Amino acid sequence: GIPQEAMKGDSFKDTKKKVVKWLSGDHSWQCDDNPQFFQVGKVEVAGQPQGVIMDYMLDDTGRVISGREGVTRMDKLLITVGFNTVELLGMSGKSVVPNLTDGRALGVHRVRAHMRNGQHLTYGQVDTKIRNSTRDTKGAIKAWEGEVLGYIRDTWGNQWHNYPIIIASGGGAVLLNGSLSGMFAGKCQIADDPVQAVARGLYKMGVFKHG
Repeated sequence: GIPQEAMKGDSFKDTKKKVVKWLSGDHSWQCDDNPQFFQVGKVEVAGQPQGVIMDYMLDDTGRVISGREGVTRMDKLLITVGFNTVELLGMSGKSVVPNLTDGRALGVHRVRAHMRNGQHLTYGQVDTKIRNSTRDTKGAIKAWEGEVLGYIRDTWGNQWHNYPIIIASGGGAVLLNGSLSGMFAGKCQIADDPVQAVARGLYKMGVFKHG
């Protein structure tokens, strides 16, 4: 799965070639002093957003979920809220809509900037506080939420009304679940497993294509 940013411009062909070369062939390593080995005969490169779409459309056996047969041909919006970045993607069928596609460093790491004395904490400590829902993180998450929702609003405006499907993924989507639902009048769907949506979707796509 290639990040959205890496798929832009003339450098994508070179990036794709490097990824194929890196993954192809023999791989060996040690695990608990036992030698391990496997061989990759073929590498298929796909964009991470494609993984999110396939995760939404296919079940774990690679079969199309009833009612989602035409998702790849439909207009859709994707929101990915990771640790480092928030990425927005607009698609008309299988084509990217440039003015609805953008990315910014507003991921979950920004919560630390809104915490009192947050600069003295490691990202690991902040992560633990978020998971434990400590008092000092609640206000920080609310402030970060305002940044993310404002960014989405500035990028998409009211154009989201024209898109039948909006899918959110990434760990940060869990924190923003209620807010995204409210912002898009219940239209935004959170991936079944937001953190693993890309990996799950690419696996499902492989099963769908190759059995």
